[in-house]
Amino acid sequence: MQKKKKMRNIIKEIRTELGMTQKQLSENAGFATVQQISGLENNQRGVGFNLLSKIVRTLVVNGYDASLDVVLTINSKKIRIH
Repeated sequence: MQKKKKMRNIIKEIRTELGMTQKQLSENAGFATVQQISGLENNQRGVGFNLLSKIVRTLVVNGYDASLDVVLTINSKKIRIH
């Protein structure tokens, strides 16, 4: 449950950092409806790497400076994925 909460919060954090309403984020990140963003923030829809990647790619296309970097840790060794 903790993992879902963290992922849910990231959508709201992205939106807050950009100073956008749910409607504005849905329009700028390629979602068809504001309900999709609301569902993500309220844990009604799952958030995964593919969805975050789509949001970031669409924000970049719309002129925002955004990137998604992942750090994978195996046996204390960190591998950065871009």
